[in-house]
Amino acid sequence: MLLDDDLILRHPEQWYFGDDDSGDICKWDERYRNFLSFHRGFDLVTADGSLYTQDAPEEQESAILPLLEAEIEAAKKLLTFFGSLVIKIYTMFLPETRSLIQNIASYFDDVYVFKPMSSKGGNNERYLICLRFRGDRAKVTEQTKAEAALINCEIYFSRLQSKYIEMNLSTYNAISKEELGVYRDRIFSEFHKRALTKFISTPTRESHLNQQALERPWIDMFGKNYVERLRCINDEHSALEHLRIFLREDLMGELEEGENEVEVEFAEDELEFFGWEGYKLVHERVVVLGPVCTQIRHSLFVPPILLRCLHYWKSETIIDLCTSTSSHEPSHYAKSLEMLGNVVVDASKLTSSKDWLFILQGFLSGVRDERIEQLELVWSEPSIPFIFSRFSASVIALLSVMFFQFKIGSGHQVAVFTKPNYSEDIPGSFESYLTMLDELLPKKGSMRCCVPPSMLAMFHPYILDLNRHQWRQLLDGEELGVN
Repeated sequence: MLLDDDLILRHPEQWYFGDDDSGDICKWDERYRNFLSFHRGFDLVTADGSLYTQDAPEEQESAILPLLEAEIEAAKKLLTFFGSLVIKIYTMFLPETRSLIQNIASYFDDVYVFKPMSSKGGNNERYLICLRFRGDRAKVTEQTKAEAALINCEIYFSRLQSKYIEMNLSTYNAISKEELGVYRDRIFSEFHKRALTKFISTPTRESHLNQQALERPWIDMFGKNYVERLRCINDEHSALEHLRIFLREDLMGELEEGENEVEVEFAEDELEFFGWEGYKLVHERVVVLGPVCTQIRHSLFVPPILLRCLHYWKSETIIDLCTSTSSHEPSHYAKSLEMLGNVVVDASKLTSSKDWLFILQGFLSGVRDERIEQLELVWSEPSIPFIFSRFSASVIALLSVMFFQFKIGSGHQVAVFTKPNYSEDIPGSFESYLTMLDELLPKKGSMRCCVPPSMLAMFHPYILDLNRHQWRQLLDGEELGVN
């Protein structure tokens, strides 16, 4: 979850997610890694990547090998001379793994394999600590000697892991909670001795833990053990089974839907990003650009269980309200809309982010000139749209800057915006902001988002209520076996 991380939210300019904005470093090509090399100069690079392999633990090493290779290639581009690398590895049974570790070790003066006390003894994770990076000048190591050292290292850690597992089995339900507490206290005390924690000075900078927490309401949608629940949904039959459970829980937990009418007001500082330059909007990740999304698999505004069920049950029902694909010109339909009185917009006929930005500019002009009284977003197709993407949520948020009241619709009517704001209550920089967004639209690709995360958080409960109305409408009458 990109927007689930407090550090990412507070320092978006410090993060790089690749050309496709996925964050998957295995997709980075040599060109992108060379781009990263311009930022070379880091004294320390850490890599703690992993993959979910609990269903096939015997394939863990082979599955993680491509990720390990990608991490090492990125580290070599980023490290400064005499820098250090700390990277998580697992077993070294495969010759390919040992060869990779030999290769990265040749670029450092000293290399250690270490398992910290905080790592559970029963798992096979350990860390490669590489000190004093030599740049591109790799040292030559005798192959036979290096191979023997790595095999002996694997034997050592495998024996420790086996002993720990045997101890866990022999002591399971065999010692009391009091005895376990004494043992934990002893381990805790030993950790402080070995780590020399009393000599670690208090940092001068303020910890992010002491800062005001950023609101992330989407976290509440996940619930307990949601990863395990998602893992169990892997075909149409399991999707239907979990869809029944979801709908039953939804109907029990929400006997009455939320408020249908929402009145929205913004503080002045909440809209200050309207006045930012384009580079800052992108740098601060208010505006997020990326390739066209061909399949929706994640959303901040729909429970992940529901989205996964729909994917396996009826994937054709996964429709986003606002299409964010690129286009050079607004569509004929967008140009034909008359911004006067009660404006009705058929969202199913808007085919690109260019269309949406074009009509947003038209709405703003009509509201300022007091020509628009109400805006209805409708969907004429027999399908039922959701607000899945951050771009769709951004459109709802920007419309709410123009209108004081936002109302969830019914039937083919998705949402209604009423009570247009007075011109003096709308920031003067709004027009230039929409023009900036139009200029930032990629020729090939899409606009993923165009409002700050704080605004997405603000609108999350309203959008979730709208989506709840949509999914209940979608599932109403389906043969799910839910009363």
